[in-house]
Amino acid sequence: MEAGGDYDPSAHWLEAYENAITRYPSAHHLPVVVGEWGPRDSSLPNMARFYGDALVSLDRYSSGWAGYEWCYGGGYCAVDKDGRFLATKEQTARPYAPAVAGTVGEQRYDPTTRTLRLVYNSSGKPDVSELSAPPTAMGWQVSLQGPAMASPRVVPAGERGTIRVRTQPGASGRSR
Repeated sequence: MEAGGDYDPSAHWLEAYENAITRYPSAHHLPVVVGEWGPRDSSLPNMARFYGDALVSLDRYSSGWAGYEWCYGGGYCAVDKDGRFLATKEQTARPYAPAVAGTVGEQRYDPTTRTLRLVYNSSGKPDVSELSAPPTAMGWQVSLQGPAMASPRVVPAGERGTIRVRTQPGASGRSR
């Protein structure tokens, strides 16, 4: 793919990569952050599958990642000269939690339902988690379970948003 070829799911490249890259961090209890990933030509026939498979893999083992690269044009750029996503690269525009006030138990994004599920154990002290939501045609709505408040609770269509989730004083247990 780096040389411009299409993704071949039957080659099991992603599985081999995940196994190779997680061995050392797992043995030493280290987080994995993947920087600058993505194919040169995202318009090839199997690239939608590649992005879906790669994002599921990254969710399994990484504590964060960055797509390559945010520029306007072609090739590795995320968007064209007019700011529209290049083929399949819109899959990388999804909500995430850059800051969590506790220990993350689960973080998963379902692109079909457009749902970010973040489960964490808070310390019981008042604190703030932060969620980042990219602009979308439908916007975003926040729902919580547990002793917490979110502001704002709605990110309007076409706008990017930062949602702050505050744990309640004296609260303990899980927030979602």
